[in-house]
Amino acid sequence: MPVGGLAILITLTRVAEFRPPHARRIDFAGFTVFRIGLVALIYGLIESSQHGWGSGRVIGALAIAAVTLTAFPFVELSQRQPMFDLNLFRQPTFVA
Repeated sequence: MPVGGLAILITLTRVAEFRPPHARRIDFAGFTVFRIGLVALIYGLIESSQHGWGSGRVIGALAIAAVTLTAFPFVELSQRQPMFDLNLFRQPTFVA
């Protein structure tokens, strides 16, 4: 305990805080669309084993996933600071 407390005290008094000069903002729109799409996709895949692929619950979840994940690139293109830079697809090493 004393060593940990001493380390915290030294850190707080001697180590300078670092802040990036060009801090980025959080892309809430992109994060929300991507999160909804992934949750719907995972939910649809998990529920398909119990309810079958023809179930309305599974079809609905997979439809929501398809719509939101298709909309994700368009949402990212509309953001000033997107969470995923779509220009990466222009680099062959990234695409490979």
